[in-house]
Amino acid sequence: MSRDFYNPLLLLIVVILLACRISHVGAAGTLEVWVLVLCSTGFVIDGSLAMARALTHRPGIMKVVWAVVFLIVGCCTWVMATTNQGTDSMALADYRTMYEQYRNGADVNARNENGDSLLMLAVECGKENVVRNLLNHADLTADQLPEAAMRAIASHRTPELVILLESGVSADAALGGTTLLCAAASHANASAVSALLEHGANPSLADESGVSPLSNAVISGHTGIVKRLRAAGANPAVADPDGRMPDSYSRSEKMDNALQ
Repeated sequence: MSRDFYNPLLLLIVVILLACRISHVGAAGTLEVWVLVLCSTGFVIDGSLAMARALTHRPGIMKVVWAVVFLIVGCCTWVMATTNQGTDSMALADYRTMYEQYRNGADVNARNENGDSLLMLAVECGKENVVRNLLNHADLTADQLPEAAMRAIASHRTPELVILLESGVSADAALGGTTLLCAAASHANASAVSALLEHGANPSLADESGVSPLSNAVISGHTGIVKRLRAAGANPAVADPDGRMPDSYSRSEKMDNALQ
């Protein structure tokens, strides 16, 4: 076994954690913390060994390389974490502002300069109780509901999506030329796909451009969603307007098997 076996192993773990983060599997903050801890550990160990070898006039170039690799990955993760935190903080600040205005008598259907309503921001920020109260007691305009459902899908807020579906939002609703199910598939949001199918979404209903949920799932590379859609009856032999079948978007044998 190589003496540097731990470096490739450590990097592999970091890559897996980052892949989970990008795929929205697990708590984002927790995954990023673990990546930063592992990268810091690799950087400190390899940096220390490189310095020790330099002081004893022994070759240690690979230790320097590994230290730099972990430093770069750690810095990129830090930038990603702070960027996401900044975006979340802005949404939360907008939510608090609009909620305070609503409590002071502002129109519940008012929108801010970004075009967001209180309902949409409450969904994005995961305020389940506020979402329920607005749906049950506020005089909301109908156009907000599919927008809020799309926001729940994009933000991976499945509990809020379920609340909207239970309040009467159609699982086959469409917005901006795409259906909720196609949006969930393209966002690789497996829990949203399951929730929509459980509430009666048509697994074969294509978006405005004629691309099916199954094709969107294959394009996003999520085999779990492909299997879920196939189990719900999605037809893999339906072509889009360009004549492409879902399997034409596949890039792996695993995806080909999921389409069977």
